Amino acid sequence: MSYTMAGILFILITAAASWLLVSHNILAECRGEADDKWLRLYAVLQRRNGLIPDWVDRIQCPNSQVRMELMRVLELKTGFDCSVTASDAMESARETGLLLKDVFRICRLCPGIAEDKDFISLQGEFISMEEKTDILYTAYNDAVEAYNKKVLSFPHNIAAAILSIKTKA
Repeated sequence: MSYTMAGILFILITAAASWLLVSHNILAECRGEADDKWLRLYAVLQRRNGLIPDWVDRIQCPNSQVRMELMRVLELKTGFDCSVTASDAMESARETGLLLKDVFRICRLCPGIAEDKDFISLQGEFISMEEKTDILYTAYNDAVEAYNKKVLSFPHNIAAAILSIKTKA
């Protein structure tokens, strides 16, 4: 009788350990996908951030509001460069993008700038970069949402609790 109980206990422990391992691998794969999406997004944001000083130098608009906003863009660039967490970097990058959109909108109203080939090229470069970041933001947010759903759904939530796996912010 004791061998039967030991065998059943062994099978139950093996099954529980296998389930825990499979759940861990599923959660790790989802987390890895979200991390990969973040790295792609971060690379594009870094590329955009690297272009900011050139953009600021090339935008020649006499409007004082534009000059002040360009200085703010440079401050946000520094904030992005110094950010420690992904959420800090995303917040700084979003603010930078919104501010740059505003700068380009105002500059189009400045006499002579809207027809300037350099400005048109610069604006096209910015729009292209923003389209890439918008696509990558969406992909990253979707991956994080999928990961968080897995962590919070049964039976993975039990494995997540046992393994101290948290959702991503």
